[in-house]
Amino acid sequence: MKESMQARITNKRMNFGEFKVIFPDTSACLRYLDEVKWGRGYVCKSCGHRRESKAPKLFSRRCGRCGHTESPTAGTIFHGIRIPLEKAFFIAYLVISEQENLTLEQLSAYWNCGSTPSAVSG
Repeated sequence: MKESMQARITNKRMNFGEFKVIFPDTSACLRYLDEVKWGRGYVCKSCGHRRESKAPKLFSRRCGRCGHTESPTAGTIFHGIRIPLEKAFFIAYLVISEQENLTLEQLSAYWNCGSTPSAVSG
């Protein structure tokens, strides 16, 4: 874990295995989004109320006044995706950390052909 965190700091390119140490599963990704989105407190997007009540799903928030429920992915690029969240996180990481631009064809080939993360040319 320490080496992967150091790689993030030094901007060293991580492969999928190293990245999975930081975000091993969907829950880790949701926990991260939860912290980024509501780390400084919850505010309902619908009515502006600051108190929340128990939501039906883990990491979601429900407004204590109007009942509006919001997931950590709502309003982000990850909302409604149809691939595993940890894979989407890694794709986002590749796109923002890449010195050269990756094409959609490269990303698609990378995931659909079963190649290993280290096989992406850079």
